[in-house]
Amino acid sequence: MRRFDAVGDSDHPNVTSSAGSPPVTPVGRDHALAPAPQVVGPVAWWAVVAWMTARLGISAVETQRGEAIVWWLAHGRQPLVWLMSGVVIAGIAVLAGAGLSQGHVAVRWASVRQPARIRFATPLMATVMVAVVIAMGMAARAAATSGGPLVALADRGGTATIVAKVVREPRLITTGWQVVVRVTTLDGQPVRQRAALTIHDDPPALGTTWHGAASARPLPDGGYGRWLRTQHVVAILDPMVWDQADDAGWLAATSEHVRQRVRQSATRLASERVGGLLVGFVIGDTRLLPDDDAAAMRATSLTHLTAVSGTNVGIVAAGVLAITIAAGCSLRARWMVVGVVIVWFAFVTRFEPSVMRAGTMALIVLMVRLRGQIGDARHSLATAVLVLILVDPHLAGSLGLTLSAAATAGVLVIAPLVLRRLDRWPKRLAQVAAITVGAQIAVLPVVLLTFGEMGVASVPANVVAVPAAMIAATVSFVGSAVALVSVEAASVLFWIASWPARIVLVSAHAFADVAGLARWDRPATVVALVAAAAWVVQFPGTPRARWTLACAGAATMVALIPVAAGALPARDFSVSVIDVGQGDALLVESPGARVMVDAGSDDTAARWLRANGRRRLDLVVVTHPHLDHVGGVADVIRSVRVGQVWYRPQPNALPQVDDFLAEAQARDIDVVVPITGSVVTVGDLVIEVLHPPSGRPYRFERSELNEMSTVLKITYVDGRRVLLTGDVERAGQRDLLSDAPARLEAELITVPHHGAATTEFDFLAATGAQIGMISVGHDNTYGHPHPDVLALLAELDIEVVRSDRDGSTTVVVPERVGPDRFGPDRFGPDRRNAPANGLIAGVQAPALQSEHGPSTALQR
Repeated sequence: MRRFDAVGDSDHPNVTSSAGSPPVTPVGRDHALAPAPQVVGPVAWWAVVAWMTARLGISAVETQRGEAIVWWLAHGRQPLVWLMSGVVIAGIAVLAGAGLSQGHVAVRWASVRQPARIRFATPLMATVMVAVVIAMGMAARAAATSGGPLVALADRGGTATIVAKVVREPRLITTGWQVVVRVTTLDGQPVRQRAALTIHDDPPALGTTWHGAASARPLPDGGYGRWLRTQHVVAILDPMVWDQADDAGWLAATSEHVRQRVRQSATRLASERVGGLLVGFVIGDTRLLPDDDAAAMRATSLTHLTAVSGTNVGIVAAGVLAITIAAGCSLRARWMVVGVVIVWFAFVTRFEPSVMRAGTMALIVLMVRLRGQIGDARHSLATAVLVLILVDPHLAGSLGLTLSAAATAGVLVIAPLVLRRLDRWPKRLAQVAAITVGAQIAVLPVVLLTFGEMGVASVPANVVAVPAAMIAATVSFVGSAVALVSVEAASVLFWIASWPARIVLVSAHAFADVAGLARWDRPATVVALVAAAAWVVQFPGTPRARWTLACAGAATMVALIPVAAGALPARDFSVSVIDVGQGDALLVESPGARVMVDAGSDDTAARWLRANGRRRLDLVVVTHPHLDHVGGVADVIRSVRVGQVWYRPQPNALPQVDDFLAEAQARDIDVVVPITGSVVTVGDLVIEVLHPPSGRPYRFERSELNEMSTVLKITYVDGRRVLLTGDVERAGQRDLLSDAPARLEAELITVPHHGAATTEFDFLAATGAQIGMISVGHDNTYGHPHPDVLALLAELDIEVVRSDRDGSTTVVVPERVGPDRFGPDRFGPDRRNAPANGLIAGVQAPALQSEHGPSTALQR
């Protein structure tokens, strides 16, 4: 643990001002913490103002008024844009210089009485200057990227001959490799604009040059488009011909060579999953880390360990210093070598936002040391954030930079406060725990505002994993240096590092299954977490600390009520639509059974189940292998006990299908192919498989997988019915209608395909439903649910429940109102009536054993 001493002219760590302010309060053992404003000065305030101004600017540019201003600047106002750019550069120089020099005079400034007009006017003028410089920088950048040949090509359509250079490390996404390039030539004309494209083959290397023919389209709306804008991308390319024209430059090729030798050394003796984690520790590359390990680390907030940050930079700097000291270099030469290596390390790790924050912070410390002064890490953090946002205001929209800066601030400012409560702990353990808790408290508001939830298990998971990760990372960095000479020798060091790395994976998986989420839609959980955080940083034994602890305890008891209630059998026949964004995840419950149909695209459904006390599912049904239905099934199987899985194999299935099949096999869970026409009893529910037909009757339709969705009718013992339709479209709906429309009758239905415009009016009318559920993502790019479908539902007097509007919602299936809700002649005189319980007589099917008692299913 570093010593938190005040920086100034006084030799004593507890600096007092000439105004007679009390000395700095010791915070634990030999640690003293000066008030942040006294040491850091207004540079921290400037950094916050810069971040907030840039965030507002990012939002404003996307509005109509902001777009109008950008259009005005981009069309015929180039001198003004150049002037604004000059002001930005001058502002960067002035404010960065002021920030670097401020640490030396901060305490002196605070300790000397100043005239009121100087004391208040100077910070106010600097604050206004920061806001103006950031605003002008945002406008200048937006104007520079709102026009140009590439934007014009995206607007008018057509194709062009393009030469482009890969400027970011390719990222693996569901549809292939996402590549960001800088277009240098478009139809022979010089260009300097960025574009994004998707490559389905092997990813191109950073720094390579490519040429070909491509069309362009504007950036999409939503989060993906916003992320692309933060990377200064102006259009998306759709290449038709794409060939490599030139290899990477020597700098990019050398860095890729280093990364490749690290990957080889890490996986030579250690397993690929552990080696992939070690590679993430060293260079931030997590491509070798299996999906289940990555998901467990996300669930426990351990991903910061594989996001190269200050710890990595510190290890590199310490290693270089040791080498230069052994070589007998002078003090100035040592710091200069360290600075060069830090820049090189940032390039090797591909200039991720957290790397840039840590690297900039380290360079500032080096500059202060070269001047013969003592720096303060808090001041260096604030200055680094300020400089980065001045250079590139779009970094304010980077979640990586925000989390990295917040976590570092928590370590520097909050951790010493936490250490007061751990005075009786062993010193090293107390320091590690204080650092972990301090960082988690600092990122709490960022995580809650960004994701809407935070897992409480992340704190103990980090306490266990961080010490092991530090040991593994240190040994791995030594192995990386050795790998430049010998992969064989380096692999031995990585093998040694693999043992503490295994502790990280064990911690991730162990705590990932621990229930407990603070979520905005459950205010008691947020109150409990915030109150607990406030209690940790207060002085022990004070009345305020006792009241805070009481508040945390009361809120925890209230938050545990849904978990306790969810663990009990359901009181009635109900259906819950789980808000998983754009996707389906439905839970059908009764006093005697629980059945889940689909699970969205990620682990959201699994986390909802744990948070609501659902520890066992009798049956999981996968309607069809599209990502928004099957992607989260493996997480559900990992998170709760599952009795059986229904899945019908389909062509062109995604890799996520193999994932959940492997999980089911590992847990000895039967995977059954549902046969159309079969009837199965699960507890007090009877499940009838209505669709699809055998074979591949829809192979020539617009979407074979959607049309082949498994359609289920679930009937409760009192006759109430639910119809679950998956993504079945027009062809499948017509076949269901022609077969036996009366079989479709149900009190509650799920509207097919998230309410897309592929639904037949007669299909909806045949159900006679009172409630229609639509599982759909907020502001999705597909236009779901379609206005025409909503109009049909309104015409049929079907009440609509939507996950994008209502969130996760549980609906009790209403009572039956009779078989002829829309009249006896709605489908003509040949309409056939099904039995009261909705079953087909004579069909034999297997039975499922419910956790609530023996089933009474038909025999096989």
